[in-house]
Amino acid sequence: MNITNIPNNKRPEALYIHTPFCEHICYYCDYTRILLSGQNVDLYLTALENELTSYQVGNVSTIYIGGGTPSALDEVAFKRLFQMVDPYRKGVKEFTVEVNVENLTENKLLIMKNHGVNRLSIGVQSLHDETLKKAGRYHTAGEAIKMINLAKSLGFNNISVDLIYGLPNQTLEELSEDIDLYLALDLPHIATYALSVAPHTMFKNLLVEEVSDEMSRMMFDLILNKLRAHGYRRYEVSTFAKQGYECQHNLTYWNDEEYYGIGLGAGGYVNGVRYLNTKNLSSYNKGNYRLEVDEVNPASRIEYFLLTNLRKADGFSLLKFKEVTNLDFSELFAKPLVNLVKYGLIEISNDRVFCSDEGLMKLDYVLFSLIKDL
Repeated sequence: MNITNIPNNKRPEALYIHTPFCEHICYYCDYTRILLSGQNVDLYLTALENELTSYQVGNVSTIYIGGGTPSALDEVAFKRLFQMVDPYRKGVKEFTVEVNVENLTENKLLIMKNHGVNRLSIGVQSLHDETLKKAGRYHTAGEAIKMINLAKSLGFNNISVDLIYGLPNQTLEELSEDIDLYLALDLPHIATYALSVAPHTMFKNLLVEEVSDEMSRMMFDLILNKLRAHGYRRYEVSTFAKQGYECQHNLTYWNDEEYYGIGLGAGGYVNGVRYLNTKNLSSYNKGNYRLEVDEVNPASRIEYFLLTNLRKADGFSLLKFKEVTNLDFSELFAKPLVNLVKYGLIEISNDRVFCSDEGLMKLDYVLFSLIKDL
């Protein structure tokens, strides 16, 4: 199937672009990333532009440039990246770029501003210097705060920051202090992540262990309660925003809507086909982009719909499920719903299906209960 041959009314409205280069590798990182030193960035940007052009992308409403570390590029390459994207940003409502504190500069902020970027995702992770060192981060808390304030002064008012919990030797008291420091920044979006020690990461090599399930739960409950008390809404499993600042691009994924994914290791969903790009830089630069292609069938369509939509605090409407699958949700899952509703993990109200707080905490169990017999 030629997934670039898309009818106009089927074109995705979200565009993700991956920039894999990093100046250093954080100890916990398991994303597709490559050390920047010695790499031919221009060659990669050429391949990136060729792949982007091949999709004949129409009008999109969101663009997200992630990594890796897009801000690790030098100013010439950084500007070239945004010039490449310029033809696709007409009508874009949300244009997000991931940046790191240590290689973000005022000039790079101005380049983004001049090319229509209106949302920043800043990799902060913690505002305790010792914790940052233990995680392999190359900035200090003071530098993070200074860069955030600089971005604000240049007109970026839609800023997201990351917060990792469960890092080595991190205590509840330290996490509580971190949350207070984040709150003092008065930012509209906070994405939280429990430390996961993945294979082929420095933490795995250092034999770092994840905190117990009990401690992880205590830490997240602390985050949940403090952020809610300060006006943040948990709109996805571990993501919080003030009203109106939910990430529209990420909601594309969680609404199980189609999107273009461009770049090394990027995934996409176009015209009923999910695909994953190669993680081999040499292969990608030669134009051999695709690694896997999966044409969605009726059973996987239901599975993907639940895997994504139940991550949202708002869940999904019964009507939407029927429109997408041509099936009745309550009838299809009548048997597992008995216990999921009985034990307060799933709620069905006002024609919507959604997980309770406890259901979101036990989402893997909820999903397994629903899809195991598909």
